[in-house]
Amino acid sequence: MKKYIMELSKLFAPSGNEGRVVEYIKSAMSSMDCGAECTVDPLNNLIVHKRGGGRRLVVACYTDERGLFVSHIEENGHVRFCAVGKGAPEDFLNRTVVLENGTTAYVCSDKSLKEECKASDLYLVSAGKPVKIGDVGVAGIPYSESDNCIIGKALDRSAVCAAVMGLAELEADCDLYMVFSSMYQLGKKGLLVALDRIRPDYAVILDTVAAEQGEKSTFVKVGGGPVVKLKEGPYVADRLMTELAHSEIVQPYAAGEAQIPAKQAMHFGILSGNLAIPVEYHGYFTQRIDCDDVYNTCNLLKKIVKNF
Repeated sequence: MKKYIMELSKLFAPSGNEGRVVEYIKSAMSSMDCGAECTVDPLNNLIVHKRGGGRRLVVACYTDERGLFVSHIEENGHVRFCAVGKGAPEDFLNRTVVLENGTTAYVCSDKSLKEECKASDLYLVSAGKPVKIGDVGVAGIPYSESDNCIIGKALDRSAVCAAVMGLAELEADCDLYMVFSSMYQLGKKGLLVALDRIRPDYAVILDTVAAEQGEKSTFVKVGGGPVVKLKEGPYVADRLMTELAHSEIVQPYAAGEAQIPAKQAMHFGILSGNLAIPVEYHGYFTQRIDCDDVYNTCNLLKKIVKNF
């Protein structure tokens, strides 16, 4: 599982361009020879189906990360861009970014370091191939590990995907769908479409949660185990999740506002619950996770699947 996290972290997958992650997971799942059917729909959702005679259960995660989109190029050569997903263009200031074709670029500002800059002040300086309108990129963050912890980019995406991939060889009675959804950062678009197509009896949505103490949220920590979301924005946990929070070694979590600024949809009337993996520096490009949290989250998912 640690290998999956490491390799997934290095893959390029800003929202709407998740192809490399999807192909990696599809290849890994197919090589397991676990009797699952892999399908990629038109929105680039990867749906891995293990047929069973029981009720339909979805365990879903996401494959995308935050990125940038080249919006226009000025006559003086300044390459302007906007953010894709959570965050703002200013988050990229003074950072190295990597574009889809492998070109490395640096984010500069028209203003001095002492002045406050806006999105319109930022531009890219390319160190390789010419940049064109429509190019997308992600932050260039080195990967490192120490003991059981990993530091790198897109670890939120990598952790949830690895945890769900761990279900592939599980034998269970239910009809299991593992959904690796696209465009989560853009309003959970892929997830909503996948749920509408499958129409499961229940869906477990796996994402991540900040490990920092918030003024309006429950404290959770990296290394403290899986997180059961009892309340986040308009979401309120159902009985299954509420009982889980008090019967397992988990971290209960409640917050007045959702961490991902995407409208919490009703999932087309499908009953669903939220689990999460704690991430330090959640919302930043450089993140830190504890591998034990990923392993324990996967084990918790296995119990849910077996008991469903």
